[in-house]
Amino acid sequence: MKQKLAQFTGGVIIYGFFGIIMVIIAGDELENRWLFAGIWTVFMSVVHVLVMEPLRQRMAAKNSKQVK
Repeated sequence: MKQKLAQFTGGVIIYGFFGIIMVIIAGDELENRWLFAGIWTVFMSVVHVLVMEPLRQRMAAKNSKQVK
């Protein structure tokens, strides 16, 4: 549980940074840009913890079996 919380917190920091960059690049094209950045940050952090990280662990386990 601590690992998932740490991954989520790290994801919020990293994806938050990229969300801010996207808002800066988009400029005035987005109507509610900070809401967009917040929703995108939380969504990507949750996807990272629940989808991408378990997939990475499965692929790493599969590759370690092939090496042996």
